Amino acid sequence: MESPLSYDDLWKFQEEMKAMAHALLRLEHNAVSLQTTALLVTALKRLRRADDDWGMVTWPNRAYFFGALRKAMRRALIDHGRARHTRARKAEVLVPPEAFPEVDLQRTMGRDPGLVATLGEALERLEQREPKWAALIEYRMYMALTLKQTATMMDVSVKTIQHWWDEALASLAMEMEQIINEGR
Repeated sequence: MESPLSYDDLWKFQEEMKAMAHALLRLEHNAVSLQTTALLVTALKRLRRADDDWGMVTWPNRAYFFGALRKAMRRALIDHGRARHTRARKAEVLVPPEAFPEVDLQRTMGRDPGLVATLGEALERLEQREPKWAALIEYRMYMALTLKQTATMMDVSVKTIQHWWDEALASLAMEMEQIINEGR
């Protein structure tokens, strides 16, 4: 069993954390105002309460820390996308047919900052219904993990991940369409 992590232990994972932030930023090609380090620092700040001292902050284990960091980075990117979307004053966000699979989604999201916010909201809804699918999508899209790496992180077989993947993407697409339709 892994031992708890403290803030002082995080330097060991510096390269992994930067790689995660970089993978997230690939989704938003036009995020020139948001750098890898800025995203990482913003996410780390979200992992502690404002009145807590960093010396008192701990995480139960590595997997828990990276799960919390993944969510904090996702929320920071969503907030950034919402701010950009507001500045651009886009009236409507359309999910193009080529938005799936995830490779095309990454390219599409770089062109439409409103889609980042829509994706974030859809993931939040999906997480309430099917947390494992939302985590799967985050691992694959935000962290750019392979099926095998994702299976290891989620402690299930590759076959299970492949099965969940199709269902997760279909559910995500339905959530995004519903959000878009609610906005009209």
